[in-house]
Amino acid sequence: MSTTTIPDTCPRCDTHEVSLLTESPVPGRWSMYLCGVCFYSWRSTEPGYATDPATYPAAFKIDPADIPKMPVVPSAYSPQRSCSVAAVVSAGCRCGRASTGRAAARSTARAAGCRP
Repeated sequence: MSTTTIPDTCPRCDTHEVSLLTESPVPGRWSMYLCGVCFYSWRSTEPGYATDPATYPAAFKIDPADIPKMPVVPSAYSPQRSCSVAAVVSAGCRCGRASTGRAAARSTARAAGCRP
């Protein structure tokens, strides 16, 4: 049975919906918490500026009322823009932004935003 004390307040949004996410496989080493409002998570072993609402950087605080208005950020992976290094070397980048030649292909593909 866990004797972990769950923090009362989320450091990022100052709400009181904090829950225990998980605990260290080695009992008593650390606990990980999750805010149910802003989804901020932190370990009990992190420094005070990341765990204490009073010292959490104001620039990174979130007003819970603003969360529904925040844009949804898509994942970084986009199959339409993904070009393998082999495809770039043999036939050029599928998206047409990279040149041929293995070294040139890697650097050009990365600069073009392709995922080799």
